[in-house]
Amino acid sequence: GGGGTSGDESGVPRSSSGGAVRLRPRALDEVLLGWGEVPEGASVDFVRVKASGFEALIVAGLHRHLAARRVRRLFAETGIGPAKKIKQFMSQWPEYELDERWGKVAGHALLVYRLHAGAGA
Repeated sequence: GGGGTSGDESGVPRSSSGGAVRLRPRALDEVLLGWGEVPEGASVDFVRVKASGFEALIVAGLHRHLAARRVRRLFAETGIGPAKKIKQFMSQWPEYELDERWGKVAGHALLVYRLHAGAGA
């Protein structure tokens, strides 16, 4: 074989030499940009992120859309540690306001960010 990849019955991609192949998941920015039918400059109304502790990484992968003010509302349900990382990350965009009506519930943080009216793309 010439260095290609294939899957096996476990679903894990394997190289032609039989070793597991490490794949880099696409960032949410890349996924959204791959939607050809979304017009340039259009915004996403609502993004919900809940991913067993990986929420901060997913929100970071939305960097381009957040910087371009293309996300109107962002909701993240996460643990307290990842919530702190998300808050720190989001602080670079003062046009996104954390809705303080949400907060901690049973050891989880509920973060709701809203793009200020008039701050859209």
